[in-house]
Amino acid sequence: MSQKPTVREQIQKDVEDLARLGYGQQLFREMGGFSNFAVSFSIISVLTGAIVLFGYGLKFAGPIINSVGWPVVSFFTLCVAASMAELASVYATAGGLYFWAFRLGGRTWAWVTAWMNMIGQVTITAGTNWAAALYFIGAMTRVFHVASNARVPFFGTLDNHYFQILVMVVIMIPQIVINITGIKLMARLNDFSVWWHIGGVLIIAWLLTFFAQHHSSISFLFSHATSVSPLDAASDTLKDGKVAPALVFGDVKIASPLFGLVPSLAGLYKAGPFVLVFLLGLLQAQWTYTGFDASANTAEETVAAHLNSAWGIFLSVAVSAIVGYVLLMILTWCIPPGKLAETANDAYPVLYIVDHNLNGFFANLIAVIIGVAMWLCGCSGLTSMARTWYAFARDDGMPGAALVKRVNPRFGTPVWSILITSTFVVLICL
Repeated sequence: MSQKPTVREQIQKDVEDLARLGYGQQLFREMGGFSNFAVSFSIISVLTGAIVLFGYGLKFAGPIINSVGWPVVSFFTLCVAASMAELASVYATAGGLYFWAFRLGGRTWAWVTAWMNMIGQVTITAGTNWAAALYFIGAMTRVFHVASNARVPFFGTLDNHYFQILVMVVIMIPQIVINITGIKLMARLNDFSVWWHIGGVLIIAWLLTFFAQHHSSISFLFSHATSVSPLDAASDTLKDGKVAPALVFGDVKIASPLFGLVPSLAGLYKAGPFVLVFLLGLLQAQWTYTGFDASANTAEETVAAHLNSAWGIFLSVAVSAIVGYVLLMILTWCIPPGKLAETANDAYPVLYIVDHNLNGFFANLIAVIIGVAMWLCGCSGLTSMARTWYAFARDDGMPGAALVKRVNPRFGTPVWSILITSTFVVLICL
């Protein structure tokens, strides 16, 4: 009977497998299977995506987007995750998508994939941490009963764009320090994040099940209602004062070229047939299921990477599907009667639900659980982002690659990749 290899022997095999793919071992290989799963699970973060976007699907399609839409998106995302897991088991390298594209499609597809993925990683991390900043500001105003436009020194008001960015930077500083310090600390933090998310969802479910003032009928969970038409959601006020479908970049608003090319779209979006609003509402779940390629991006820091990174990708989606469904159904079940539109259009719909169902202590407890989960999500996102940039720089695929690919000998982390990409996260918000 063959003996199970020791950790040292398995790491040696991982190093040899990586060498066969053309790379030397530079990063510290200190993550186990659970930690590899944890990094993707933390980035998916149902307590971030499903919470921040709870009102998005609800205002288009109503409760059915949670009861039916979430399982539909979960199934197809699992199919994608299964395919990615198979690739990760064969090509266990950092920045997995870029290397897979190179092996399967050649240099051109690798280059396109790398840049789309790197830009995407920056925008994901920016979106997560900015959402966390907005949430923290909003939660604090509710907890301490402060007006949302209360004045603050230098910035004018709490809802000032640059004050929000300042809060985001404050959130990111400890994330950057922890990521630089080493993958062992990040692995422990991600392990903690898994139990925080699962425990947090169970606490929310328990409090709302036994202490909530409002519980809807089962039929309500499968009902359809549109509180905001797709046309209204796609429209904004342009320079000439006209309200029309628009593309918005910060304070810059331009008429939507798509609606200009296809004028009939305006009528379709105004009518808002069920198929359209349901499909648009599915984006709520699709946006939540991002970042599970992190298990592949950290493969070179994972023991038995060909096995653990593959399972990390698949299980992060599978567990999120179950935990997320429990969370969404409980929250939908507790929407106050006759307040569907108010809930969907509130800036913080989940806080609206808990505020109208629980006493102040329990509502504040849930607010803290969600806030910590968002910070953990951003921290893991920064890890994946930095590894994606490091992997492409290692092959000299970008300007400044010599700096981006540099690994700190003490910490075993791509310090410059972490710092540069974090700077881009702030710049894209500016």
